[in-house]
Amino acid sequence: SDVSALTLGKSGNTANITLDSVITIAGPISIEGGNININGNLTSTGAVSAKARGNISQAAGVVITTNGGNLTYWADSNVDASGGITFAGAATINTGGGHITLAGGAGTTAPTGSAEQIFASSTSPIVMNTGGGNLLIKTSASGTLASVHFAGDVTLDSGIGSLTVEARQTTTDSANAIRAINFLGNTTIRSARPNATAISLTGGGGVGRGLFFASGRSHLIESTGTGGNIILTADSLSSSTLASDLSNAQISA
Repeated sequence: SDVSALTLGKSGNTANITLDSVITIAGPISIEGGNININGNLTSTGAVSAKARGNISQAAGVVITTNGGNLTYWADSNVDASGGITFAGAATINTGGGHITLAGGAGTTAPTGSAEQIFASSTSPIVMNTGGGNLLIKTSASGTLASVHFAGDVTLDSGIGSLTVEARQTTTDSANAIRAINFLGNTTIRSARPNATAISLTGGGGVGRGLFFASGRSHLIESTGTGGNIILTADSLSSSTLASDLSNAQISA
């Protein structure tokens, strides 16, 4: 494509935006609106940014490629705690050295708060690969679903970048004991960042488990860089609920 940039919407836009076509741009892609639906592949040589006052949805089979640019999904930009990020099926995000940020809330040029939820209910695979950029997922939920929920296989790989997942689930519904982070399929979480915290997973805030890896699946949390650390943090307000279940996870550093 000869187009050097694409901008859809503007600051303060409340209209919903749906992208149904395959888009290839030799430059950045910026989308800002109410709810944002990405239903076609996006390829860019610059940053791809979707900033929604409400929700962001990526349709099944969609591939996002930035070739070194950052990918930012910024939900709930009006900070009313009602905007999440949904993957409707198989999803691939490759940034080739750029950062991947899935978050929300306040911020000036990037989100500094949390999306309400990261939700992938399909058992189709999710792959996010930064090729060396940082990968950040940050959520805070209070409803009846996990704050971060991957029902199928998921691969999170940040190359030499850091990999951070922070999820709070603040419901006090003890009958359902909603978890903060759910990995229900086969899971690979990998970083080669050396001599620092390579992988940090933090979940908790409610009466359910902060961090959960389903039984009968393969779960690998792997730091491959020299001196790279893995930090896993979980809590639960319930005295009868384990804060985490790591019995099914293989941790390698």
